[in-house]
Amino acid sequence: MPTYDFECKNCSHAFSELTPYHSRDQVACPNCGTKGATIKITTFFVGKSQSSRCDTGGCSSKASPSACPGALAGGCPGMR
Repeated sequence: MPTYDFECKNCSHAFSELTPYHSRDQVACPNCGTKGATIKITTFFVGKSQSSRCDTGGCSSKASPSACPGALAGGCPGMR
């Protein structure tokens, strides 16, 4: 579930809310209670843990993630 940044249309209070996509229009301002805050445009980042990189082929090891030489040593050799 994504976190969205909002600004209240009534009191201009800026806040973040963890809410499903289909409920974005129903978020109420925590400051004044007004519903229908404006969604602010923000950036986001998607990343993977070192162990999942090993599991998805980021590591040169064909073994399981727990056997990947980089999983326990601070990163997969191919991901540095």
